[in-house]
Amino acid sequence: MQTGTTFDDNRFREVLGHLPTGVVVITALASDGRPVGMVVGSFTSVSLDPPLVAFLPARTSSSFADLRGASTFCVNVLSAKQEDVCRQFAVSGSDKFAGINWAPAPSGAPVLDGVVAWIDCEFERVDEAGDHYIVLGRVKNLGTGVPTVPLLFFQGGYGGFATKSLSMGASASMLESLAVADRARDDVEALAADVGFECYAQVLKGQDIVVVASVHPPSRPVQPSRVGMVLPLVPPWGEAFMAWLPEREQDEWLDRLRTPNEDRERILDEMATVRSTGWAMTVWRSLADIDRISDVIAEHGHTPASARELARLFRTQAGLVARSDPRRTSMAWTATRPKPSRPSARPSSTPAAVWP
Repeated sequence: MQTGTTFDDNRFREVLGHLPTGVVVITALASDGRPVGMVVGSFTSVSLDPPLVAFLPARTSSSFADLRGASTFCVNVLSAKQEDVCRQFAVSGSDKFAGINWAPAPSGAPVLDGVVAWIDCEFERVDEAGDHYIVLGRVKNLGTGVPTVPLLFFQGGYGGFATKSLSMGASASMLESLAVADRARDDVEALAADVGFECYAQVLKGQDIVVVASVHPPSRPVQPSRVGMVLPLVPPWGEAFMAWLPEREQDEWLDRLRTPNEDRERILDEMATVRSTGWAMTVWRSLADIDRISDVIAEHGHTPASARELARLFRTQAGLVARSDPRRTSMAWTATRPKPSRPSARPSSTPAAVWP
């Protein structure tokens, strides 16, 4: 347990960031009839009798200054699919309602299309609390919208809520990948015996890379299998999959962790090599830290922090061929099918990776 008697603003945000919060958009009609709104991550219920809710905007917020001129406001609970809406309303000085469909709540305040729920309120009181306000609202009306999971903010990243399940959901694409891996087992076993490394097959499933098969060479003691290991698809991890996808999907992948420009150009060059050769090779200093993070993910699930840590390890541990000591390195080799005839088509093969 990390402890300390002093802390700064960054440490305060970091620790408090371990508590996930819901993401809402507070909307209202300004005195001139314009729809106005702001993103809030500090919304909470307060009281049942009377029905009260609260949110805490910064005292410096120009968006709240517009909202405060109204007599009513509406709380829009965003769904996990509305991260783009959240980002649009978080930008100051822009037309936040551009391209956003909405309908009036009973008070007239906007209810955004696609939200999970909405809560129509009157301003009850506004109190000062340090560098923020505590805004109390009296609930006058409320309702539910799209029956899906809400958008959450956690450790500086956005995501959704996932329930625990007693079984893992199957999909046609995963079953097909397992069948391909099974048909390739003889070849993978021969490859493992030839190179003396563990060989495994991995597939792309949503935003994750899943290991579906693993073979150890006969000459080495059998290590714990990586079958079932799930790694987040964060740059530069997954180049062999992303190399074949349209530029738009590649850009979304690179933007997932705000990849620096110098790393972005290097990754784009490496993906061009993958497309031209049909295979890729990476030299690693060590896989121990990556296995450690993978164990954490297996036990606790993906978080934005673990994804960033993996991306950092991928950047620092891989690709150091010129400076690395061959006696201290590991090697990964990834093969894909030749470039598909349609650039937008996803590769149907199961890339195979070779690990020591």
